[in-house]
Formats: sequence, structure tokens, C-alpha cells
Amino acid sequence: LTEDDALGSLQRRLDHALSDGTERQCQGLLDWILDQPITASRTLLVSLLTTLEQSSTHNPSKAPPNSVKQLAQTVIDKIAPRAVSYEDQLVRACEFLSGLYQSECAYQRAADTLARFDLDSGLRQVESKIKIEKYLRISHLYLEDGEHVDLADAFVKKASSLLSTLDEDKDKDLVLQYLSCSARLLDRKNKFTEAATKFLDLSRKMGDGENGETVKTVLGTGKREVLASALACTLLADAGPQRSRLLAKLYKDDHVASMEAYGILEKVFLDRLLVAEDVEAFSRTLGGHHRSGTPQKWGLSVIELAIVQHNLLGCSKLYSSVTIASLAELLNVDEATAVRIVAKMILDGRVRGSIDQILGIVSFDMDEMDDGEERGSGACQVEEALSLAQGAFSMLEGGKQTGR
Repeated sequence: LTEDDALGSLQRRLDHALSDGTERQCQGLLDWILDQPITASRTLLVSLLTTLEQSSTHNPSKAPPNSVKQLAQTVIDKIAPRAVSYEDQLVRACEFLSGLYQSECAYQRAADTLARFDLDSGLRQVESKIKIEKYLRISHLYLEDGEHVDLADAFVKKASSLLSTLDEDKDKDLVLQYLSCSARLLDRKNKFTEAATKFLDLSRKMGDGENGETVKTVLGTGKREVLASALACTLLADAGPQRSRLLAKLYKDDHVASMEAYGILEKVFLDRLLVAEDVEAFSRTLGGHHRSGTPQKWGLSVIELAIVQHNLLGCSKLYSSVTIASLAELLNVDEATAVRIVAKMILDGRVRGSIDQILGIVSFDMDEMDDGEERGSGACQVEEALSLAQGAFSMLEGGKQTGR
């Protein structure tokens, strides 16, 4: 066949395959293409992919989405074993099909498809910059899916190993994309202190004004959204000195002052006990994966653990000592869990104190107080704190039942 004859035959067969849409028709078309001489088959594959791209964009009625996806998938399945001969065509087909899945919010399929061509296979030399772009895009898709954090982690690590090849000024967009992906990954892994630090670093590098708008186009998110993520992760982070430093940075940031969650930030920053209204405001600042309610540690959800640790830290600055029973009631957990949480925070250096299990008392080391003020240890003060904290957890429990 001459090239014109082959292209004409391709168009007829392609129209039939798209109208039929069955796997058998698609297989037959690809078998015919791959039976041609290598140069001709490459030309036919390029023409086929060009037609699919144009049809899905400009004339979807003529090319039904399912038929286009089936044919694109068949192209990938057929030429993947022959990647040495069809590298460019395989990359293009994977990019195209991944884009179709992404437009349908089928993020896992989009990521799996994009990962079909292994850039580390050694089949051809690929620039580090191109590799990083692809690894971060795949990681982003897995994070959007939310069910395969381990796979997102693997591709972020691949990108991380190549970061030293980038110029931080010339390749600023890629550096910011990496920071964004790594921060979101740490958030998904519940490493909230590290995630908040990354989000704050990202917001600093994004800048303001025109530069900030340019970065927003690249990342798909603005500085305000990044700072909101930093705030959410900080509020969920383990209570202690590291979180206090993060709270101080956010508390002084003018961009954060206008956010809905600023009130809760102020209370947490000032070590005040959280009450029912605070819990509601706190929950509104969080993403869906934070509110999932899945037990993380000691049978507590992410939100519950954050509130328990914060109120415990607040108690350590209010009282010199408290019984384990009263503390457990205040934190709305059983006594064994209360002891474990206190012990863990003491061991981590996040609370200064000791536990006397024989007497059933938790003692907190007293710091010097401003203006000669001292902490209380009376029963009436504990009762007042109990009523405040229990109101907060009643609100939280009510929200969980409504979600069910």
C-alpha cells in the first residue's frame, strides 16, 4: 500500500471501530496497523492518535467517549510490549488516555495509565526535568484519588532524588510543584507538623501580587488556600513546642487574620480550652480526609486526638495537679487512654510533669507565671473545665452521628 492508500484505509477502519466501540474491532484495527512495515505503522499510529485527540475535543458526538477510551487503551496494550520501536507513540497514547480519565475524575486510572511508560527503563535518555514533571503529575493524581498514598509517596521520592539537578530560579515552578505535592503527601500520611511546615514554606515562596497569581496558575491553588492547609495541619499537629512555633507564625500572618478559622487559631495559640462552638469552627477548616472519623491512635479520630492533646496541654498550664479520673473525664476518654496520652506527651517532651498511678494523680511542673499569677488545683476549677470540654465532645459526637 502507498502511504495515501494506507491512511485512507486507516480512516475507514477507524470510523468503523469508533462507531462499533467493541474490543474486537479495536484489536483488529491495531493488528492491521502493526502488520505494516515499521515506518508505515509509526505514521499510522501518529495519524490515529491525532484523530482521537481531535475527535474527543472537537467532535465528541462522532467519537463516543467509551469508544475513544477503548481504542486508546488497545493502542497502549498492543504497543507497550514493543516500546523499543514505538516509544513516542506509547508516551503520547498514555498522556492522552490519562487526560481523558482525569477529566472524568477517575484519578487512579489516570495515574496508572500515565505510569505505564517507565522513564527509568533505559530505553531512551530523558531529561531530569521531564522526569520530575511526570513523577509529580502521577503523584498529584494518586493524591487526588486519596486511596493510594503509598504510590503517591513512591513517585514523590523519585522526584526528590532528581531535585538537585534543578535550578531553583529557572525551574521555580517545578520546585513549587514538588513542595505542594510533598506537603499534601505528609498531610495524607497524618504527619501534620511536617506538612504544616512545608505548606508555610510553600506560601512564603509563592509570594504576593502578580507573582502569586502566576504561581496559582501553575499549582491550581492560591496562597490563601495554601495557608488554610497550613492552618488545618497546624491545628491537627501534636500539641507541643513545635506546634507552638507554627501557631505563632500563623497568628502573626496578615493573610490568616481574615480567615474564618482565625478565632480558633487564637484560642489554640493562647492555650485556651476548646468548647463546643470551637469544635464546630475547627471542623469547618478541615478537608474531607481529616473528617473521615477513622481511628488513628488509641481509638481516636484525627480531630478527637487533636482536641484531647490540646486540652491536655491547656490543663498542664492551668493546674499543678489533677486526679487521673478527673482528667479522663475532662478529656472524654477512659482512664487508661488518658494515662497513655499523658505519658506519651511527657516522654516526647511536649508536657512537663509526672504520673503517680498508685495515688492516681497527674502532676504538672509549674512554670513561672506572668504578674505573679499561679495555676489553680481546686476541685471547682476542674469541674468548670469539665463542663467546657464535655460540651466540645458532645458537639463532636453529634456531628459524627449526623455523618452516619
